[in-house]
Amino acid sequence: MRRPALLAAGAGAGLVLTFGGLALDHGTTPQPVAAPAGVVAQPPAPPPGVTATPVTGSPTAATGSAATNAGVAVNGPAVVTRYGDVQVQITLARHRIIAARALTLPAGGHSSTVSASAGPALVHETLAVQSARVDAVSGASYTSAGWRSSLQGALDTARAHGI
Repeated sequence: MRRPALLAAGAGAGLVLTFGGLALDHGTTPQPVAAPAGVVAQPPAPPPGVTATPVTGSPTAATGSAATNAGVAVNGPAVVTRYGDVQVQITLARHRIIAARALTLPAGGHSSTVSASAGPALVHETLAVQSARVDAVSGASYTSAGWRSSLQGALDTARAHGI
């Protein structure tokens, strides 16, 4: 898969570079670029050698990339928190959340450490409760609140599209 290597734009505000999902404003810290909220799309095909299998058993059984090929991916809105944006993508099949992932979590300094532990915990909780009523992760209350808001937005979008 080829990503756009460089997008340069001037217009007096400075040079903005986009590379691999990060926007770099000359002289500032990299900031994640949010995916459009409410986008409903088929997930990308699994990598070569991975085949899609039907999802059975508990919701946590569907965390691999093969399972995500069986559903529809829905992006929640990017939610601005005190420490950075949070954006969630869920994959739904047969009215169940079969996968969840963070498109954006707070980064930089201590936020990176917090996000590294909070992200997997929030994914696990999302798959377990099958709703936006996930428990907050200790030490990551702002990230948890942002996750719940973005997740609820994704669920609302899915419901509006009959997924």
